[in-house]
Amino acid sequence: MRHHSKLAPYVVHLIALVLGLIVYARAGAAQGVSEWSGSGQVVVPQLGGFPLDGGANLFVTATDWRVRIDGPLAVVTLEVGIENRSMRAAEAEMLLPVPRGAAVRSFDFLGEGAEPSARLIHGEEARRSYNAIVARAIDPALLEFQGAASIRTSVFPVPPRGAQRVKITYEQILEGDGARFDFALPRSEAWRKLGPPLSLDLEVRGLGALSAVWSSSHELEVQEHSEHVYTARLAKGAAEQPGSFRLSLLRGSGEPGATLFAHGDPRGEGGTFLLLGALPASQKPPRARELALVLDRSGSMAGEKFEQARTAAIGVLESLRPEDRFQLVAFSGDVSSFTRGAALADTNSIQAAVEWLRALKPGGGTNISDALAAVLAPAPEDGVLPLVLLMTDGQPTVGLTTEAELNASVERLNTHGRRVHLLGVGHDVNAPLLDRIARDSRGSTQYAHPMEDVGLALGRLAARLAEPRLTHIEYELIDGEGKPDPSLAQQLAPARLEDLFEGEQLTLLGRYNRGVERIGIRLSGQLDGERAAFRWIFDLTTASPENAFVSRLWAQRRIASLVDEVRHGGAVAGSTVAKELVEEIRSLSQTWGVLSEYTAFLALEGTDLANADANRSALAAGLVQRAQRTRTGAGGVVQSVNQNRWRRGQRFDRLNRFLDEQLREVGPREVQHVGERAFFLRGGKWVDARLFEGGPDAVAQMSMLAAVNFGSEAYVKFSEWLAERGLGGVLALPGDVFVEVEGRAVWLPRPQRQLAKATPASVPQAEPAAEVAPSTPAGPPMPAPASGA
Repeated sequence: MRHHSKLAPYVVHLIALVLGLIVYARAGAAQGVSEWSGSGQVVVPQLGGFPLDGGANLFVTATDWRVRIDGPLAVVTLEVGIENRSMRAAEAEMLLPVPRGAAVRSFDFLGEGAEPSARLIHGEEARRSYNAIVARAIDPALLEFQGAASIRTSVFPVPPRGAQRVKITYEQILEGDGARFDFALPRSEAWRKLGPPLSLDLEVRGLGALSAVWSSSHELEVQEHSEHVYTARLAKGAAEQPGSFRLSLLRGSGEPGATLFAHGDPRGEGGTFLLLGALPASQKPPRARELALVLDRSGSMAGEKFEQARTAAIGVLESLRPEDRFQLVAFSGDVSSFTRGAALADTNSIQAAVEWLRALKPGGGTNISDALAAVLAPAPEDGVLPLVLLMTDGQPTVGLTTEAELNASVERLNTHGRRVHLLGVGHDVNAPLLDRIARDSRGSTQYAHPMEDVGLALGRLAARLAEPRLTHIEYELIDGEGKPDPSLAQQLAPARLEDLFEGEQLTLLGRYNRGVERIGIRLSGQLDGERAAFRWIFDLTTASPENAFVSRLWAQRRIASLVDEVRHGGAVAGSTVAKELVEEIRSLSQTWGVLSEYTAFLALEGTDLANADANRSALAAGLVQRAQRTRTGAGGVVQSVNQNRWRRGQRFDRLNRFLDEQLREVGPREVQHVGERAFFLRGGKWVDARLFEGGPDAVAQMSMLAAVNFGSEAYVKFSEWLAERGLGGVLALPGDVFVEVEGRAVWLPRPQRQLAKATPASVPQAEPAAEVAPSTPAGPPMPAPASGA
């Protein structure tokens, strides 16, 4: 009842929206639009300009979204920048795909013109409008949105060699799923058709305390203000991300909350799930910490590196609270300590520790093992949170020096459960060693690259030095009755959940088995220092193709765990990697288009994706050379940075970006993701990854296919079939496209106007296409083999 009472102020608004939709529906039905009889230019903010009469194109230069969510009502304002680069004045209309259930609030533009107006079109009217625009523009990209409603505006002017600014506002009621509310901004999945980067200004209020403001599509930087008001902006690199912006809001209840997203396997083999969990705001003061600060003062640290590391260490000491305790250790070939045991972080102790640090001089070898032994062996004070922060720039040269010896020593000595966090300074460190120590102790690693300020890198690690809210996390699968049942799902990622800090979300992914309709999670651990347990049960029958991001994120996490096995030696015998592991990485990467530095070669034009044996061999060689043998230098460090991103990532990067050895963000551009499919660019044509699974013979058959020609009845039916399955983005891919349907290929040639615009050197000319075979009631139209095949 409390949930409904909070929504009561919005009931009147909801009724108004529904009545508005009825009016729009009747107007559209009465008008019976069968063609687009408007201006010669149509602007679709998500895709760009569509010249209908052969005139100059208009270019979308900016899309600035302002979203205000108040309770379950979202008010969305979009400002679109449009350029006319021709010498002729242009008149245009805007067609804005929006979620179903949206209602127009206002529309305006700069300059003089007819009275601005806009109305919602949907259903049959929207479909006819889309088809009419596509037919006149000879560009099927708009059909990506044919399942959505749209807002159609009145005509507005765009001056020659000038610009126009169009502003439109609509509103919608958020979709709800228990304590979760979902919101989306429709955008194109085809990054080669995508317009300017996404600009987003988001504010949320009226839902009470939220335990999660989370996007499955774009990384956000979220701030909480007074009176349960939340603002968010896109994190660095998120603006270039293609695909719809998706937001989920999880309401707090005073206890940890959770929600679940499910994606059914397109071939009927169960599916994947993503559990998203979040904590309520803490009502307890943080525990006192006992921080062991360990600083490398070996000879290789001499100079600017040591000065920066010392300054960063002083900053850490000065950030301690009076109730905290600390140890201070410096090491080179030997180990020295500021005090015997831990000291209270009072003013006098901190000042003395700072003076001790300032007196240190670098020189000697690197004795990491004895330095860690000095802080891991002693028992911490009762009731404190024991932490270790070690900063080093090199590989161990004194004491225990092999990875196996060091890992075993840390595991043996760390009987008090200290979280060990490590900061690698420069690229001479043994990155897999540091990663392994951190992972086994539930700690974390960061790396300061050459010429990067050590303090900045330490800042990225600082949040992990606070008190985790939920620790010692364990989980088990339960059935709908709450009974343990590990057979419900497999390949859970991660296998062990890390500590959860204030403001973080817990994510657990896995594959549920065929026939499973309900799945539960029982989770236990220490919440704010006290033992606690929770359980949630979810319905898997709500699995949706729109949640394909779940399968891709699961694949990413799964690949990261398999690569970890190689890096840490568990999957390597001599100079070879276990065949089963290599095949799983290859298959997941190719099926889902999830490419890393190890599998980016799959996107290259010269790679024959149908030749699984050759690709397995290439992948195995790369894993041995890079993941296993490259332990230090830029190659070793960037692998750790990339692996940490993949292992902890809460969303899939559609651009497949990773850091290369020159510290550049790179990624293959020959793969695109549409719904639950991945398409690879081969010979100027986009080919469904599923078509390569049949081997060379299946690929050879593609050259003998007839086509589903643009503008034909079969093309219209096939586009509708794609839209029903969340694959409408296929029609926005620029060029010929081959789609797998029931084990066969459907060929969609590039429309002729696109061919006329294309560069002959980069785009092969399409052959005249034969007719397609008649469609069958069971599925879409299927091409028949060309004559003589």
